[in-house]
Amino acid sequence: MKLLIILLGFTLAINSTALAQGKVCIFPEYKVENGVDLNSIKPTREYKNIHVAPLAHDSLSSSFLIWVKESVALHKHEFHTENVYVLKGSGKMTVGDKTFQLSPGSYVFIPANTPHSLVVDKSMGVMKVLSVQSPNFDGSDRVMIEAPSSSPQGGGQ
Repeated sequence: MKLLIILLGFTLAINSTALAQGKVCIFPEYKVENGVDLNSIKPTREYKNIHVAPLAHDSLSSSFLIWVKESVALHKHEFHTENVYVLKGSGKMTVGDKTFQLSPGSYVFIPANTPHSLVVDKSMGVMKVLSVQSPNFDGSDRVMIEAPSSSPQGGGQ
């Protein structure tokens, strides 16, 4: 019981510090309504290669729609897992040391600290994916990696 109280106090201290630093979102924030048809959402501006539209987030996860015209450069998220579901388009994705083909309906789980990249098949148009990251992702946990010359990798944002 004493250990439980100590652990609870430690957890509250950590959460209080994170809250004070603005790193925890206690209540969910919705950018779109629940039940929206994701196929109806379009980019809100012109973009060169990648466009990201936040859907919703709380302290445990973030969800985004992401459009990619050409590629996503090799990178990793040290503290986040990412789930990707392809809505439109096709291409080759590398996760760790495996490369595979993506098409509408494909699902990818990317564990934390795992290098990953994407090259879009431009003949099939822009790729559009649903990306869910856990915990809440604010963009700061993206570590770019120099790609080995033999792996498919994308260009910049």
